[in-house]
Amino acid sequence: MEEKYFNYEEFKIYYRLKKQEGPWLLFFNPIGINLNIWDAIYPQFIAQGYSILLWDYPNHGKSPSIKNINKINQEYLSEIILGIINHEGINSFNTVSICGSNNISLLLSSKIEIGRA
Repeated sequence: MEEKYFNYEEFKIYYRLKKQEGPWLLFFNPIGINLNIWDAIYPQFIAQGYSILLWDYPNHGKSPSIKNINKINQEYLSEIILGIINHEGINSFNTVSICGSNNISLLLSSKIEIGRA
């Protein structure tokens, strides 16, 4: 897995990805838990040829804290991941999510241009 940071506004977002020939899977961890929750699961998808993207929300895992924590909500998080997938050139993807992170993946899907994904 490649480790990267994406600059978003005044802070950096940590993410890991593995580009392969297969379709993309974007993983959305529950709020309050970092991307390591997927460590026992994502290798199985890599073995099947999927491309993988895992990311830490602000104030989670290796993503630094931001000063104005009040701006973090599901809509804001969907904007961040949209920035990451645009930056990486990901045009089509599926999502894997748990709990409230389902809402973030749905909000992301509503922001994608028709015919893109």
